[in-house]
Amino acid sequence: MIIEVRPKGALSLPKDVVKDLKLSTGDKLELVVVDGVIQLTPVYVVPKKDVKALRKEVSQLKKSAGSNVSSESFVGLDAAVDKLEEK
Repeated sequence: MIIEVRPKGALSLPKDVVKDLKLSTGDKLELVVVDGVIQLTPVYVVPKKDVKALRKEVSQLKKSAGSNVSSESFVGLDAAVDKLEEK
């Protein structure tokens, strides 16, 4: 499939690609160049304030669980929130 670079470097994705990936106007895509190849991946962007609120909720959840739940139970959740904070 061949697409054209438009003024200001804009690219238009073919309708079939947009439909197959269930993309909508305003959706975000991460662009990565690997060995001269452009890769576009649909992503969700989470505002920092929402990540901070989520971190607070997780902390409160841990406290309310107390000794009834192993701290190991939260490792995956902590890792997921850490991942959100990376970018």
